[in-house]
Amino acid sequence: MTAFGGAVSLVIPANALTAATGITIRAASALPLDPHFVQGSGYEILPAGLAFAIPARLTLRFDAGNGPSGVPESDLRLHVLGAGATWEPLTDATVPGGGTYGVRWTGPRSACGSSQDREFDFWLGSWSYTEGAGSGATNEITKEGRGCLVEEHYRDPTGVQGRSVSLFSRSDGRWHQTYIDSRGSRIVLVGGRDGRRMVLERAGERWIWDPLDAQTIHFYAESTSDGGQTWRFIFDGRYTRP
Repeated sequence: MTAFGGAVSLVIPANALTAATGITIRAASALPLDPHFVQGSGYEILPAGLAFAIPARLTLRFDAGNGPSGVPESDLRLHVLGAGATWEPLTDATVPGGGTYGVRWTGPRSACGSSQDREFDFWLGSWSYTEGAGSGATNEITKEGRGCLVEEHYRDPTGVQGRSVSLFSRSDGRWHQTYIDSRGSRIVLVGGRDGRRMVLERAGERWIWDPLDAQTIHFYAESTSDGGQTWRFIFDGRYTRP
């Protein structure tokens, strides 16, 4: 079976089904908010209770640029969405039956303990976040992935949730952050430590985390239209420890 212009291919071997069975492939919806996931690679094989007597082979075509920035494409693998809405990696491209499948980063291959890996540790902890007149947002920043990853868990009073993963990439020796949220936003930033500040950029913008003291981080972004000669504020926020 093929679907979505060949983006999905499901090869069911002979004798995998004991009776005639209707099978549907559709784009997955209501997926977990996960910056490790390659956006646009999620598909459902239905019915959900379908079981193959012999595993079928599933091939998904995907754009690695829609996954987490700064990670090797070779570390992106097929996963199945398991109990508790948790992605579980598959050992190969064979699938046991119906379910939700997608491509996700497997995570760091080994532990990280260099000084560069700790450059963003000042952001770790539980924070209250304010921006302009808005208040009431919270942000939990944790160190995960064998000490390699800085993970963000954001929520504001309106119910918007955000997730990001930040890492010091061995591919180019720079910091990469991939942010997504429940509104459908996706932001990829790349940069590094500048003095006490972390400065990450995308085209015409720089996003800055400036630790004023142990309890306060000034978080703001600026944009330029003249190649960096002048900058103007996009937003001006502040993290404080509750």
